[in-house]
Amino acid sequence: MDSKSRSMIISAYGKVLQNRAYSCSKETDLPFAKNLIRRAIGEELLVGNHDEKQHNALETGFLELESFISDKDFEAIRAFENMMRKGREMTKEEPSGKVDAMKLSKTLSKHPFPEDINKRISERMEIRSR
Repeated sequence: MDSKSRSMIISAYGKVLQNRAYSCSKETDLPFAKNLIRRAIGEELLVGNHDEKQHNALETGFLELESFISDKDFEAIRAFENMMRKGREMTKEEPSGKVDAMKLSKTLSKHPFPEDINKRISERMEIRSR
């Protein structure tokens, strides 16, 4: 892949990363196929002349590709993170020490932590980091 193509792919992917509202995103939100982005970043890491900061950003972007997941998995993550945000807002709305524990508990129990999805993402990131 030529340098111009790599740069275009990586730049478009970087914009998607910058605009994420959640810890994960839908794979369908990627500007190019995961494998093409992975290839562009991998080649850039091998042939590009980058300072440490740029190199680390490319490596992080390479690993972050694993957090682009199926729509179904994303909805579970989104629901959990929205619920956590709501819980944080509830604690901010009440004077310190006056949070309704039962109301907070009900809110937080509506969407359990999607541990299986988180585990799969972490495992894939671990494999890619080798």
